[in-house]
Amino acid sequence: MKKLLILDSNSILNRAYYGIRYLSSGDGTPTNALYGFLNILFKLISEEHPDFICAAFDLKAPTFRHKMYKEYKAGRKPMPDDLQVQMPVAREIISSMGIPVLELEGYEADDVIGTVAAYCDSHSVECLIATGDKDDLQLVSENTTVILTVTKSGVSETVRYSIKEVFEKYNVTPDQFVDLKAIMGDPSDNIPGVKGIGEKGAIKLISEYKSIENLYDSLEDSDIKGAMLNKLIDGKDSCFMSKQLAQICKTVPIDFDPDKCSFDFQALSEKTGFVENLRKLGFNSFIKRLKITENPETDFYDGAVRCENANFIKDKAACCLEFSGAHLTGAALSDGKNVFSVSGSEDEVLAAVKPVLEDDRVEKYMFGAKEDIVKLSGKVMVRGLRADLEIAAYLINPEKSSYSVFGLACENFNCPMPETVSNNQISLFEEDSAVNELLEKKCYAILPLWEKLSAKLENLCLAELFEDIEMPLVFVLADMELEGFKVDTEELGKFGEKLQENIDRISGEIFSLCGCEFNINSPKQLGTVLFETLGLKPAKKTKSGYATGADVLEKLKSKHPAVEKILEFRQLTKLKFTYCDGLAAVVSKTDGKIHTVFNQTVTVTGRLSSAEPNLQNIPTRTALGREIRKMFVAPDDSKVLLDADY
Repeated sequence: MKKLLILDSNSILNRAYYGIRYLSSGDGTPTNALYGFLNILFKLISEEHPDFICAAFDLKAPTFRHKMYKEYKAGRKPMPDDLQVQMPVAREIISSMGIPVLELEGYEADDVIGTVAAYCDSHSVECLIATGDKDDLQLVSENTTVILTVTKSGVSETVRYSIKEVFEKYNVTPDQFVDLKAIMGDPSDNIPGVKGIGEKGAIKLISEYKSIENLYDSLEDSDIKGAMLNKLIDGKDSCFMSKQLAQICKTVPIDFDPDKCSFDFQALSEKTGFVENLRKLGFNSFIKRLKITENPETDFYDGAVRCENANFIKDKAACCLEFSGAHLTGAALSDGKNVFSVSGSEDEVLAAVKPVLEDDRVEKYMFGAKEDIVKLSGKVMVRGLRADLEIAAYLINPEKSSYSVFGLACENFNCPMPETVSNNQISLFEEDSAVNELLEKKCYAILPLWEKLSAKLENLCLAELFEDIEMPLVFVLADMELEGFKVDTEELGKFGEKLQENIDRISGEIFSLCGCEFNINSPKQLGTVLFETLGLKPAKKTKSGYATGADVLEKLKSKHPAVEKILEFRQLTKLKFTYCDGLAAVVSKTDGKIHTVFNQTVTVTGRLSSAEPNLQNIPTRTALGREIRKMFVAPDDSKVLLDADY
């Protein structure tokens, strides 16, 4: 039997929008709903292998239900703007996949789906309905299965409903599901139902009477009495109208032909419009999943001309540097057409690129310039830095978890991802083992990319922020990292010893209160002692044992004196091992300072972050925690630390 998959597109997009954190493409277009939708679609295709696929959409125009009941769907919140803009893009993507879009003014997507399902039932075609809306459960039959997208604990998953699963869940058949809604109503669609009777009462009534028609025909002779009887009598008109509103129409006058819905997953990579849409939206993971390869004749990098030296550099240069630890081992320079690279010892590489890097008459374009500036300190002074493309990409789309030249080139130029083509340094230009292909490609892409990114900065009114704040900040942060922060290592050591004494003392107190010795840092051993030896009531038990997190222990503080001691033990050990021992391990032996890394392109809000170690997370909430801050001191007696908060 052939298999057809029909998508309740609005419903799935809506589920995806609320189930996935905000994402956006390089031009700022929101993409979280689109990403989730395609993720669900590809999962369904790989699991179900449908022969036909079509997609149903809602239209804005009023439907026959609105004409029947003007309050239908009244009070529903309008679609969020950043979901609204994704709807036409979704239509475009679906069409570019060769999937027909089905819609008709005056009807909802559910009605279109019902009509297609009815066609499949009468023509022996297996029908799969992918939706996030329970309304479609009434369409389940021997031939039709609903695949319902649900969200559990913030994770979207699909649940299959055949006749058996519908009955197990609601104790009614799919045909009776609409009678269920007729009684209990549906707040999301503003279907009134019978006032005062909810899902539980409706299930009981339909389980016994099978339909609202049978229910009301038998009402006078039934055992239903009191308040329930009065509710049904008062709500009769509303109940029958609600059934009409909830009933999915199966006779929508659409021209449906399953042959026009034929789908071949393997052919997707050949649909250039679809591939271009994926690249435009930055959906590189889907491109990899589809194993899309490019025609070498259209490869963006084919335009590069390799040169033997950097004499072609005149007034601007893209610069890419490669390091092994702190040592410069490779470099590439490009003017957007020509490219030159060099590999070897640090002295050899410096000799080739230092004149360009230090010439302030040549505008430099780099990616992640701060790290290069810090590593070159004392060897080369980078002058004439015009733009750091990593920062530009971050300002345009701060939601991304990471940025790369190749990722941006892939998005902006529809070019392949070099890492997926070659893991080695196989030269694109000639058979020369000294040529670093990836470094050259990366460098060659920077100036064309800058044209794209600078235009986007202008369009988003971010050019001034980029030039006046973010770019000067690169050198400020580089100076801060190089300067470092002086630590009083002697006092830090003494404080660590003091903490260890307290840890040893509290450990003894805990063992005494519990009546045994055990590894307090072991959640498994701690759980056994607390909930078996001491007999405390566990909050929850996981596969690995009892839960002993801070939230659990806080609730148990009043139940046994050992618990408060355990919380204190954890606080002290964190201070000792994370801060005293951790900070001591990263103090430079050269200058007695900690040199953290300041991240300019990590947080969505635009704030700095700090790593290796994180100096923005030194504890302050406890007296002992504040002692750690005292270990950071001015570099000498003639200076003081100044704390200023804008």
